[in-house]
Amino acid sequence: MDDTDVPIAIVGVVIIVLLVVFAVNFVSYYSHIPLITTSPQGEPSYILLSYRLFDIIFLAFLVFAAIAGLAAIFRPEKIGGGE
Repeated sequence: MDDTDVPIAIVGVVIIVLLVVFAVNFVSYYSHIPLITTSPQGEPSYILLSYRLFDIIFLAFLVFAAIAGLAAIFRPEKIGGGE
């Protein structure tokens, strides 16, 4: 394992744990079986959806993040050349 593989492994483990938590909460919400006890405290906040400006800024950020991610995925590799 290289020194650069350790941070990538840590990020991978964190993402997998978050996906498992979201999946368990999703299943418990729709199956009405309380697997993880999460009780909402009052009404949920709809600030992102109630103000159009915040909604547009948030969606613009999501589009920017998607474009940046695709650009990083399809970035051409440098051929040849040493270090």
